[in-house]
Parts: sequence; C-alpha cells; structure tokens
Amino acid sequence: MIAKELNIILDYLNNPESNQANFDDFFDNGLKEEFFWRMAGNKNQFQIFKDVLNYNSHYFSDNLAAVVKHGVYTNIIHFSSRFLNQLSEFLRISLGDFSELIKIIDEFILISKDSLLNQSHMAWFISEVICELPSNLIKDEHLLFIANKTLSTDTSLVSHSIEKKLIPRLIENNEGEILFKVIDLILFNYKVVPNELDSQNTYSDTIMNFDPYALHGIINKENIRCFLELINNERLVLKIMSMIQKGYETNPFEFSSFNIPTIEETDQLWNHTSFSYLLVKFLREVLEEANPSPEFVINNLLKSENDTIKRVGIHAIGWHYNKLNFIFWEQIGNPLNTNELKHEVFVLLQRNAKLISKDQLTTLFNWIDTLDVESWNVHDSKEECEHHRSLVGKEYLAALTDVKEEFEFIIGSKKAELDKIYPHEREHPGYNSYHSMTSGYEVPDEESVFEANSENTEKLVHYILANESEWSSREQHGQLDRIRKVFTKRPELINDIQSIRQLNPKYFSEIMYGLERAFEEGGGFEWKAVFEIINFGLTSCDWESDDRVKRSFIGSSAWLIRAGVKNDDREISKEDLGLAKDICLSLLKLNVISPRLNNDPFFDVLNSPEGKVLEATINVLLRNARKFKTEKSDKWYPDLKEHYTSVFKNGNYNDAYMHHIGSFLPQITFLDRGWVKENIDYLFPKQDISNWRVAMSSYVKRNRTVYKDIFDILLNSGQFDYGIEVMTGDVKGISEFVQQIVVSSIANWEGQSITDKTSLINKLLNNGKPEQISGIISYFFINSIKQTENILPVWNAILQVPLDNESKQDVYKDLLKLIARIPNINVDYFYTIKATLSQIKDVSELYEPVRYLAKTEGNEDIENRAKLLMLCTSDNLDRHVMNSDFETIAEKLYIINRQLAEEFINNLVSKRVFSLLDIYRKHYKN
Repeated sequence: MIAKELNIILDYLNNPESNQANFDDFFDNGLKEEFFWRMAGNKNQFQIFKDVLNYNSHYFSDNLAAVVKHGVYTNIIHFSSRFLNQLSEFLRISLGDFSELIKIIDEFILISKDSLLNQSHMAWFISEVICELPSNLIKDEHLLFIANKTLSTDTSLVSHSIEKKLIPRLIENNEGEILFKVIDLILFNYKVVPNELDSQNTYSDTIMNFDPYALHGIINKENIRCFLELINNERLVLKIMSMIQKGYETNPFEFSSFNIPTIEETDQLWNHTSFSYLLVKFLREVLEEANPSPEFVINNLLKSENDTIKRVGIHAIGWHYNKLNFIFWEQIGNPLNTNELKHEVFVLLQRNAKLISKDQLTTLFNWIDTLDVESWNVHDSKEECEHHRSLVGKEYLAALTDVKEEFEFIIGSKKAELDKIYPHEREHPGYNSYHSMTSGYEVPDEESVFEANSENTEKLVHYILANESEWSSREQHGQLDRIRKVFTKRPELINDIQSIRQLNPKYFSEIMYGLERAFEEGGGFEWKAVFEIINFGLTSCDWESDDRVKRSFIGSSAWLIRAGVKNDDREISKEDLGLAKDICLSLLKLNVISPRLNNDPFFDVLNSPEGKVLEATINVLLRNARKFKTEKSDKWYPDLKEHYTSVFKNGNYNDAYMHHIGSFLPQITFLDRGWVKENIDYLFPKQDISNWRVAMSSYVKRNRTVYKDIFDILLNSGQFDYGIEVMTGDVKGISEFVQQIVVSSIANWEGQSITDKTSLINKLLNNGKPEQISGIISYFFINSIKQTENILPVWNAILQVPLDNESKQDVYKDLLKLIARIPNINVDYFYTIKATLSQIKDVSELYEPVRYLAKTEGNEDIENRAKLLMLCTSDNLDRHVMNSDFETIAEKLYIINRQLAEEFINNLVSKRVFSLLDIYRKHYKN
C-alpha cells in the first residue's frame, strides 16, 4: 500500500540520522521519489543532501543534465531542484559548506552553455542558488548564466531575487567589482526585436530582459550612494553612457525628447519603466550623487555627439550649479541652438534663477538674439523665422520668474521687445513636446454667470441665443449639461412655452432628460406644456437633417412619458394620460429605426429611441388599464390596439416591436387575453425565423416566471414545438426557453410530465441538442435544493439520449455539477453518478464535481461520496485546494468503515493528496 511506503520515507526525512534510507526503494522514478523531494526541503537538508550524494554522487547532476540534453522536466527534477534552492538558503544562514553544491551548479552551467534552456523553473532554481551564494564564491560564469539563460526564460522572479537578495548582500559585503558586473551584465540586459511600425527595417526596438519594475526599484538614491562608494564614479558613468549610446544606435527615437520629454521626474514621462528612460534615470541619479568634475562633464558629457547624454550633462550642471555654472555660461557656445536641449536649459535657468548675474542675463539675451532658427525652418520666410525666434526666446524668459528683484525690469523689457516681433507665447514653455489629457466638457463662463442668466426661461433663452455661436464644441456640450441640470432643479421653466420654442431643437432632448430627472426626484410641472413642446418638436422644428439629434429628442421624450406614468403614486389626470397616449401613437407612426451597434436586441433596442417609445407606450396602456379600465376585459386604447394589430398583421414590425412584444407579453395579455390568443401567430411569426427568435428570446429572458395561461397559448399554437426546432446553436435565450419547459414538467401540467412520452421535455431530449440539454441541467443547477427530488428522473433520462462522443463529454460533465444540489447521495443517486462517471474519458478537469462531493454535511452518505471521489479524481489532485475536506472524509470513514478509510487514503495519496498521510500515520500507530 502506497501510504505505508510513503510513511517509511517520512520517517527517514524527519530523522535521517536515526533512520537508514533505502534509496533503491525510495528512488523509483515515480511517485515515491517525487514525494521524497516534495517533503525533503523542510528540515535536515544538509544531511539528506550528503546521504543522497553518498548513494549516488551524480544524482543531482544527472537530473539537471537530463533537462539540457533531453528536454526532460519531470516533477522529480522540479522538486529535487527546488530542494537545492532550499539547501542553498539553509547553507547561507548556517554558514555551511557550499563546495559540493557549487560543483553541481557549475557542472550544470557548463553543459548548458551552448544549449537552449527552455525550462524557466530550472533556470530560476539555479539562479536562486547563485543569489544565495556567499559573494566571494560568485563567479563570472554564474552572472553570465543569469544574464544569458535565466533572463531569457524568466524575468520577474530572478529580477526580484537580484533586487531583494543579491544586490543588498553585495553592498553589505563591499563587493564593488561583482556589483559592477551585475549592473553591466544583468540589470540592463535587453534583446533587440524588429520595430513593428518600421516597414523599412531601419530601426529596432529594445525589450528589457530584466524586469523593469524591479530595476525601477533598484534605482533609488540610497542604492546609488552605495554603488558610488564601491565603484569608481567615472567608470560607472562611462559604462552607463556606453549603454545609452548602444541603445540610441538601435532606435534613436526611444532616446529623443519626444519619447523622454524630461530628464528629471515629471508628469510628462509617460513610461517610467521603459528601457531608454531607466538608463537615463540611472545616469541622472549617478551624476546627481557623484559630484562630477568640470573636466569630466565637459569632455565626456557635453562633447558627446549623443544629444541624450548632452541633456543629462546640462541637467548635471543645473544640479551642481555653484560648481559647474561657468561651463554653461562660458564653455559651450549657444546651447539654445540645440533644440533637443531646450527643456534641460529651461530647468537649469528656472532652478537657479536667483543665482543668475546681470552679465549672465546679457549672455542669455545674446543667445536669444543670435538663435539659429533658420536651420530649423528652411522653408519659412525671414519674418516667420523671426516669429519663431520670438516664441523660443520667450520660453527661456518664462523660466526666470524667480530672479533677483533688481533684474525683473530688464527681463520685462526683453520680453516686451520680443512681443513687438510676435505678440504670442507658447502654452507650455520649455518643452519640445507636451502631453496633456482632458476629459469631460468645458463651459464658457463662470457658474455664477449661468445661474444669473437662468433665473427664468426668457432670460435663459436670451442668454443661449446671444452666445451660442461663440461656444466651442466642448463648450456646447458643457452648456447642454448645464441646461439639463437647470431643468432638473427648476422644472417649472418648461411652462414658458413661447420662449422655449425659440431654441434650437438640439436643446430639447436635454430639457426632456432634465424634466425626467426632476420628476423622478419628486418635482412637478405642467404636463400640457411638455406635450406642447414635444408636438412642436415633432411638427414644426427644422432638424437640419440631423437624424441623430432628432432620434435623441424622440427617445428622451418617450422616457419622460414613461417616468410620468409608470408609478401609480404620482398623479396624472385622465386628460393628460390621453395626451401622453396621443404623443406615443405619433412617435410610433414615425417608425424610427436607429443603428444596431452591438447586434444584440436586448441591448440595442432597450437603449434605442424606438425601444423607449414602445416601453413608454406599454406603460401608458398599463396606467390607463389600472386606473380607468379595471372592470373591462379589453383594457386597450382602441387606436393603439388598431395600430398594434395593423403592424403585426401586415408584417410592418421590426426587431424593436418583436423585442417589445416578447418582453411585455404578460402585460399585453393583461390588456386583452383574447387579442393575444387571436393574434399569437402574428406576434410570433414562424415564417420569419429571425424575428420569431427575437420575440421568444425576449419573452423567456425578460419573464422568468412561467405563466400557465400564456404557456397554454404558446403550446396550443405550436410555438414551443417550433422553438425546440429553432432555438439551437448560439441563439440567445436557449437556456431560458428550455427552463420554461422544465418548469411545466416539474409542475406536472397536463401532458408535460417526464413520464409523458409526448411531453415537451421529452421532445427536447429526443431532439438531442447538447445546448438544449445543458439548459435543462442549468435550471436544476441555478435553483435551490428544493428541486432535488426532480433531478434523478431527468438525469436518468438524459443518460438515455444518444449523443456524439464530444457532446456526451460536455453534457455529462455538466450533469455532474448537479451533485451540488444533492444534499444526500443515496444509493439511487450513487449508481446514476457512477454510471455518468464511467462515460467520462478524462476526469482530470472535474474540479467542480470533486469540490461538491468533498463537501459533507453528515455521515449518512459519506461512504458513497468517498467511493465516487475515488472514481472522479486523477493524479493531479495536488492542484486542488480541498485537502481539509478530504481529511474530514477520511476521519469520518475511520469511525464507520476502517477498510474503506484506508482504501480512500491510499487512492488519494496515489493522486498526490499527501496531507492524508498525517491521518494515516495517526491511525496506523493506533
């Protein structure tokens, strides 16, 4: 029995010095060997390591070699490699002997040197061991392995270890040389890939292999100071500069001022973890902390042909201004002529404005006057070039807001001089590119101005007419929002009909939406005024052929009417209700059709103007029926009834009508059951399969209650028989359609029982459509366990349905989910579930049935559950998280059936539920 054998392994692992290991038995290249390594890393690691090497000195080397030579990566290799990682951590903490472990690692690195290592876990384990090594044992080969092998297969895990483990330990141990190599080989390790947007293949993209978020975390001032204490400052700067140059040659754009607008941290940096920016950031941080010499800045930064490096050089001068400012003012000519340097020059001036002298201001003014703009604007006229010089010059003057007070007049005079040339300024001075994002709308004036002009309707309309031509598009939208809100706040404004008629009709929909919100919040107004404005909009307005605006007005008008009539607790007179009906009839006769953007009537129609009109209409009809026609069987308005009859009998319907008739079929039946029965074949036109599906899908999705009178009408007119034929495939509403049939069967309506051969549920089963059968299963799954008594006969009936093999697998797996609705698996359910499981080819994905079986409420069905669990589980149970449930079952089984308990434990332990061994050991000793 496997549990007994694994128990012996555990005894050894817990006390290897007292228990002799039978490695010939332990290492079976199977479950026992895997179990050994799963459990071996918790304690006694070094003794176990020595024992294994004494048994087979090449054990670890052979396993690791198999990964490289044969591409083999088994659980045994995985867990034995993890053990080496755990061992390395133990050795570091205990200051143990790494010699044998390093031999294994070095041998693996050697054989993998010229091979493609595809196993990311394997590479990571080896790298983790390297990160645990004492710093004096880390060799170049170790770092190259991480750089060339691990980073190409795994980024985040090893990067995190280097950030959190290796670098802090190298700093602590003052290992500057190794640290420099880590920076050189690992931190900025990248690969070059073709640029997808460059059809000429001129440039490539650089993709970081080291995790950019980990690198971002490494580049902080505390770490930089430590680096500079351990590494020669100039050596480090030159190394970073060479990396920037190499990256620039790969893709210059990545290092441009458009892609990196600022050297310092600002909100203009849209990608703080890009390869290019992290390099620049690293160089910037180093130079800020390093206090570089003037000679180094001049010869290596400012004389560089790389503009990015020059930009960092200007930044360094601005940062160490007291020491280096003479370079800027005296050594580099006119820096304004290099447009890429603009922002860094601007920031230098801005940051150090109070330190600038009068002579330096004179130099700056001279630079502005001699600015070589012609070379930037070769096609511009002399006047246009002067305009450009004025604009650029004023950008640099804008940096000098904090100069000494005595210089303010001089700067103001220079600005006035430039204004005479061109009286405009740039919105964002000092930037070659500026990214901004705005959301929402704008308004043209202060809120107080709008409020003052909306005291009454006449004043509001005058304000709009006088100013609307000056409003931008964004301001127009902002004003529409204001208008909607003011009618919400003061709905009585609608009563001045004459004033409102003067407005452009584009404002009408916002007025209607505002009134709707006002009504919903308890506000009141004259409905007759509303109806007059709606009629005016429909009959007298020039919509300027803007169909979208007109549709919006129709939809908002309908939605306002719906709000006004849907609740009986808000009063509306019979006269006003009649006017609302007239409006709805007028809107219906417009036959509005709006675009269908989602190909989904349940979404498109619901939010369309025509959908809103139809919903307003049914609410008007229902309000009238409830209030004024309670005693009549026909509760329609005659003219609306005539319109509906004409539309459906003459085939003038569209998907909006079909969605409407299906969604509100119970309400329409309430208005006149006889009309529905008489016209059912027009309302559900079988000759028009597409619209029939819309009507039926809308009915079953919108109405989860099954109304027997409507069920009988649909049944007797053949709608359900037709639906069984056409509600298939990926048609929306299949599950809900099927569930109406299931309800009729469970309710045992005449002729609909599962025992009635001609019942709808049997017709469904005989149809053999998996999607319909899944609908039956879904009904029982989503309902509570009160339907348990009805599950078994339906389940057994489904098992008799002939299905192709693929469909059978899907349907039977769905069936097994019903275990969740069976609180007590009695003998009948046991054999039905067992028969279902016998047909499942692959039980490895039965996660949900396993989870439901493992949940026990008592002991009465515990044996049946245990037997089924043994049937429906595979050898991948270590992926499940139900060990505590399995343990509960095992403990209960030991009380009532010890033999079954041990069978259950051995079965599940063989499938890697190793936690059951604790229970076995407890009872085994007893």
